[in-house]
Amino acid sequence: MKRIWAIACVLVALSSSVWAFDVSKVVEAITDTVVGFVETVQCGKGGCKSSFRPAPGYSASDQYWTAADLEAHYRDYKDQYSFDNASPPVNAMAYLPGNPDQYSNVASAGGKIRIASGAVAFPLEEAKSRLRKGDIYFTRSATVGAAIGQYITSWFHNGVFINPDLGSTFESQISGGVQRSNIGFLHPAYSWSVKRVQGKYLSPTQVDVAIDNGVNKYLRKPYFPRVLSNVIRNRFVGKWADKNDNESYYCSKLVWKIFKDAGINLDSERTTSKVSDSYVSAKTGYGSSNPNAWIGVSSDDIYYSPVLSEDLVLIGAENLVHPIPGIAIQSRRL
Repeated sequence: MKRIWAIACVLVALSSSVWAFDVSKVVEAITDTVVGFVETVQCGKGGCKSSFRPAPGYSASDQYWTAADLEAHYRDYKDQYSFDNASPPVNAMAYLPGNPDQYSNVASAGGKIRIASGAVAFPLEEAKSRLRKGDIYFTRSATVGAAIGQYITSWFHNGVFINPDLGSTFESQISGGVQRSNIGFLHPAYSWSVKRVQGKYLSPTQVDVAIDNGVNKYLRKPYFPRVLSNVIRNRFVGKWADKNDNESYYCSKLVWKIFKDAGINLDSERTTSKVSDSYVSAKTGYGSSNPNAWIGVSSDDIYYSPVLSEDLVLIGAENLVHPIPGIAIQSRRL
C-alpha cells in the first residue's frame, strides 16, 4: 500500500518580528492513498479520454467504498489511532484502554491472554424499571460493525432507548442505516452499559423532545456516504468519520447529533488520530488539549463524557480489556 508521509508544522510567534518552529506542535500525518478504481488516460489525434479499471483486489462491481474498505483502513492504520484514557470521569464505572485494538481481536492476542467470556442478551426485564426514554446504551459484541470499530473503540455500538418498557430503540446499523429497532434484536454482548444525560444539563422532558426530534430528523438516513472508489480512500474515511458531515450517520455519530441538536456536546474528544484530514485540535472532556482529536465521535468518547451519569446498567466491564472472539467481515478484500 502506497503511503504518503506529510509533515504539518505549526509556526508560532516568539515576538512581533521573530518566528520559529514550535517543535512540540509538529504533527506527523499519514494519508491513505488506496483507490478502488485506477484512471487510465489515452490520447490520440482527437484528444484524450479517461477510463477507469479496477485496482488490484477490486472488481468492476466495486464502484463505491464499503464497510470492508472502512475495516481495511482502520486495520491498516490502527497504530495511528488511540484513546486518551487519562483522568477518566468519576461517573464512568468501566475502565477503557488506551489502545482498543490490543483488546479486541483474538488473533492479536496470540493465545497468551484471557479471552472475554459470558456474552449475554440485554437483561431488559430486570433493568427496565431503572431506565427511561433517551438513555444511551453501549455494547461490545462480535458484529460486522465491531470489525470496523475494534481498532478505535472498546464499546463497539451504541444507541438510545425510545421506550424501555418495550425495549424499543433508535440506532444506526450498517444494514439499513438509521432505524427504529429493539434492544432484543442486538447480538448477545460481552459488555453492556446504560448511561443518561444528567438532569442538570437536560431535564427528562427536554430529553424526550430531543429524542422525538432526532427520530423525525434522522430516521432512514444512510450509514455510509456515497463516495466513488476512484477517489482516494482517505477522503471516504474522513467524510464517513466527520461528525459534522450531514450525509451519513454511524451509531455514535447519530447519538452525538441527537443531543448536539439539543445543545449538549457528548464528545469528550479523547479518540486520537494521526491520519491526515481526520483530526482537529480540541479540548478533552477533562480540560486538556488534544491536538489530534479525531474528527469523528466514538462510543468511547461518549461513554467518557462528563455530561453523562453513572452507569445505570453495567455488565461485563472486565471484558472491555479482554479480546472477544468472532470479529470479521466476509469480503474478498480482507
